[in-house]
Amino acid sequence: LRTARPAQALPWLERFIAANPAHAEARKMAVDAATQAGQTARALPHLEKLSQLDPRQPALWYELGRAYEAL
Repeated sequence: LRTARPAQALPWLERFIAANPAHAEARKMAVDAATQAGQTARALPHLEKLSQLDPRQPALWYELGRAYEAL
């Protein structure tokens, strides 16, 4: 995600995701925005859904574990 204001991008991404829940790229962008904005808890539902959409991606499981660890 390329923005100087990730906290401001997050609501827009989440609105898009609400209308397109299986859009993996938007969820990845939401995870990046939430992480950059220091809102790890807000990234969790997106990481959880991504791990369901593509359970064979080890990087997602790693990021999910790190997010839980950060709480």
